[in-house]
This record gives sequence, C-alpha cells and structure tokens, in this order.
Amino acid sequence: MAAFEHVTSLLAFVYALALTHLLARIVGLYDVRKRVTFSWLHALMVINAVLTAFDDWLALWPLRLVNSWDYLSIADNFVLAILLFFTCAIAAPERSEGQIDLEAYYWHARRPFYWLILTGDIVGEFGNLDFLKSSDPALFWQWTLGGSFVFLPLSLALAVPARWAQWTAALLYTAFCVVGGLVMENVH
Repeated sequence: MAAFEHVTSLLAFVYALALTHLLARIVGLYDVRKRVTFSWLHALMVINAVLTAFDDWLALWPLRLVNSWDYLSIADNFVLAILLFFTCAIAAPERSEGQIDLEAYYWHARRPFYWLILTGDIVGEFGNLDFLKSSDPALFWQWTLGGSFVFLPLSLALAVPARWAQWTAALLYTAFCVVGGLVMENVH
C-alpha cells in the first residue's frame, strides 16, 4: 500500500463518519417533524456542511501527487478531518423532547459552525504546502489563492450578525464550495 492510500484510508473513514453523523441527525429531525420548526437559514447550514465534506473529500485526490509524506503533512490532514467531523456534528441538533426550533438553533450554532470552517480553511492552507513536494508544485498557488477567497464569507458570517449578512455569507460560501468542487474536478 502506497503512502497516499494509507493516509487517505483513515481520512476517508473520518469523512464518512462526519457525513453519517450529520445525515443521522437530519433523519432524526425528520422523524419528529411535527415538533420541528423549519428554518431555511439552518437548511443552508446543513447544505454547506455537506458541501464542505464533499469538497474536502475531493481535495484528497490531488494529494496523490505528493511525493513524500511526513508527520506534519499527515497530522495537518488528520486535524482537517477532525474539524470536518465537528463541523458536521454542530450543523444539526440532536433530536430532543419538546419543540425543536431550527431557526433558534442556527443562531445558537452559527458562530462555532463558521469558526470550525474558518479554522479548517486555515489548516487546509498550511496543508497546501504539501503541493510543493508534488509533481505539480503550481497546485500550491492554485489551491492557496482559491482557498483564500473563502475567508470573505466566513468573516462576514462571524463579524455581522444581521440576517442579511448571514444569508449573504451562507450563499457565498455555497457558491465557493460548488465552484471549488468544479475546479477540483479538473485537477489532473
């Protein structure tokens, strides 16, 4: 087994657990839907958590070009996977007794949610250094510049609690995730 396969097997497992955790919570909310007050802003939070998981998983593929793996490279990717798990876990509440207000939950969870994504983006930016050890070092600049644009909506979501800012930030983040996924699709 090559180093890439060895490292990504653990990461893929954590990604799968993160997505499973989120989807299980969504199904749990669906089961008690008569007690759930729906929120479109919260729904967008869930969609963004799923897109983050998907894009992080897609981002593993270009790492096959890395020629050598060291402890810091592996640790960086492992920390990113753990942050993704927490992001997915916080994106939806656990099913509980009584009324579940997803709008109130959004306002309760939005700051930790966006801090986790921002921290993951920063960790990912450090991980881009791995591309300097790859057969295509130009990927370092492509991924670093592309990833830096995500700071804008995340900063807006964290700095401005107004409803318009939350919608703008969430929709911009969704767009960045979709565009990022399309760009990753074309990487070697």
